Amino acid sequence: MTRKEIPAANLRQLPEDRVEGVGDDIDRMSREQLRCLARELQVREIELQLQNEKLRNAQLQLTQSHDRYVNLYDSAPVACLSLDTDSTILECNLMAARLLDDQRGRLVGHRLAPVLNRDSRDDLHRLLLAVAESGEQRACGLNLRRREGTVLPVWFEAALARGTAGTERQFRCTMFDRSEQARAEAALREADRRKDEFLAVLAHELRHPLVPISNALAILDHERASDSEKRAALQMVERQTRQLGRLVEDLLDISRVSRGELQLRHSQVELGALLAEVAEAAAPQIAEAGVKFSFVPPSSPVWVRADPVRLTQVFANLISNAVKFTGSSGLVTIGVGQHGTQALIEVTDSGLGIAAQDLPRLFAKFSRFGERGQGRAPGHGIGLWLSQDLVHLHGGRIEAASGGVGEGTRMSVYLPLSQQSQAATAATDVAESPPVRRRILVVDDDRAVADSSATLLRLHEQAVELAYDGAGAISAAQRFHPDVVLLDIGLPLMEGNDTCRALRQLPGGDQMTIVAVTGWSDEENRRKSIAAGFDAYLVKPVVWDELQRIVSNCRGPGARVSNPLVASLPTPTAGRSS
Repeated sequence: MTRKEIPAANLRQLPEDRVEGVGDDIDRMSREQLRCLARELQVREIELQLQNEKLRNAQLQLTQSHDRYVNLYDSAPVACLSLDTDSTILECNLMAARLLDDQRGRLVGHRLAPVLNRDSRDDLHRLLLAVAESGEQRACGLNLRRREGTVLPVWFEAALARGTAGTERQFRCTMFDRSEQARAEAALREADRRKDEFLAVLAHELRHPLVPISNALAILDHERASDSEKRAALQMVERQTRQLGRLVEDLLDISRVSRGELQLRHSQVELGALLAEVAEAAAPQIAEAGVKFSFVPPSSPVWVRADPVRLTQVFANLISNAVKFTGSSGLVTIGVGQHGTQALIEVTDSGLGIAAQDLPRLFAKFSRFGERGQGRAPGHGIGLWLSQDLVHLHGGRIEAASGGVGEGTRMSVYLPLSQQSQAATAATDVAESPPVRRRILVVDDDRAVADSSATLLRLHEQAVELAYDGAGAISAAQRFHPDVVLLDIGLPLMEGNDTCRALRQLPGGDQMTIVAVTGWSDEENRRKSIAAGFDAYLVKPVVWDELQRIVSNCRGPGARVSNPLVASLPTPTAGRSS
């Protein structure tokens, strides 16, 4: 064995053995031999000192490593603790003490199980047993009972500590606070529940108008029906069709708002005129409900810069809700005025009112609450959510107030005021004029839509030609020379945009007023149609007033519409100036 290979424990023993081996012969050793022995002893002493220094350094590193582990263990953002087989806490860090809501010194030596609720105690016992039997890490959710009486949900993971076996088994465990996750899961469950309820209500809302429409058609077809009964049936069909159209538009707007794709078309809007139109449109619903109605116009014009179609949507929804939730002897009032630098519109009713606990979630998507007789309050739970978002897009806010159940409700809408400009004084509403006869080509692959549209146009003294596909439209245009083309987008073989391009290439095609008629109302399809050469864009079901405006705005045979894209808005825009 070389000197470098001598174990540290033997360094001291080797020179001592050498000296003892000399024994009595030391007196007979020469001076040189004694010097050699002394040098060897010195070397051994130095080597021993070096080995002692290494041992001290190793001990220091071990101590530092232990301190780092303790600091890391104590300051870890995850709760760490060690348990024995009966869940007694052997050690725990500061985060564990925080979650367990006690001091660390008081927790060590006590069992974890009593801190849990009853179900969680059984879960912990099964978890530790499974880890002990399999040797694999396992996890489960537990509920900790806090001293203030609350329950804290945690995610608990346990693994068998290395080097432990039999009755000496220990478990290394971690805990994570999952209260935020639990709240998120509860919110998702609530959203899912409201979505399911919304879909059920939506199915009812979609089916409900079909009943009076079906009845009205039967009345119109009955030979004994009087003229007044037929007129009432037609009015019923018109109301129910508009209701279906509004519902579909609301659903589409939810998607647009959620994706941030809803674009406002601002103009100067006089709120008094706009609200008067909304109130007039709501008159049939008000009359049917037997509600007393009062509209207080402003003492002077109140102007805002806004999208009149979207504001109409907001106020129509608020008035409709007020009427629905007010009994036949109740009162609905609309007022408009100024509040500082803002316009203030208030829709007040004397109806069911809103419970205090329901006010915070009044504008939540798909939210429905309250009692109506023995059932839920009517509505599909999207109108107020959509109204709030539309008002926010205008830079305003909407608030609800109620004295409680049976005390009525006041909805207040605040919008930034706008100064009336010279441009705002110019009226843009289309003046009423006698019907103008135009040559109109109707193109739709749905024969029921095409034929009924043609019949309606002919009743209004228009010359109409029909086509059911793109090729037929081109052929008809060549012989009929239409002033206006009502062109469906979703045609087979040659779709509407391609058909429009082909029509523009015909002699005189650049002078036709070509209107897209489609069920697609998103901005992307609008942009594609504009790029294809359409003058206007109508979303099914087509509002007859819009169609009349397009025909009236056509400057005459062989001339295109005087205001391109005038029909890109789904409803008339009276009560504004541009």
